[in-house]
Amino acid sequence: MFEFTINQESDCKVLVLKGSLTIQHAVEIKEVFISSIDKYDTIKINHIEADEYDLTYLQLLLASERTALNLNKTIYLESPNSDIFNNLLKKVGLFANKWLGAETKSIILSEEVNG
Repeated sequence: MFEFTINQESDCKVLVLKGSLTIQHAVEIKEVFISSIDKYDTIKINHIEADEYDLTYLQLLLASERTALNLNKTIYLESPNSDIFNNLLKKVGLFANKWLGAETKSIILSEEVNG
């Protein structure tokens, strides 16, 4: 199961994702990302309550980041991330950059993981 809500904060919309962020829900997740990028200039993604993540979800995050940057919009991850998500990042050689405040204009950077 995949669920999402969109909440308003003072400076951005918060996209709250719950459930299974995996290939089984990739089409739905992609539609939510595309719709959010179309509608809002600044989006914070909160996925701390997700049950599971996979490489497909990471690919969707990276594609969303590129799309947002090309449209001069900002999309970033809310801190903190779950241990499950951080372990997935380490397995694929990515890391969350400085817990990604809006000022970084970046979700995930492809750099080596320390430790």
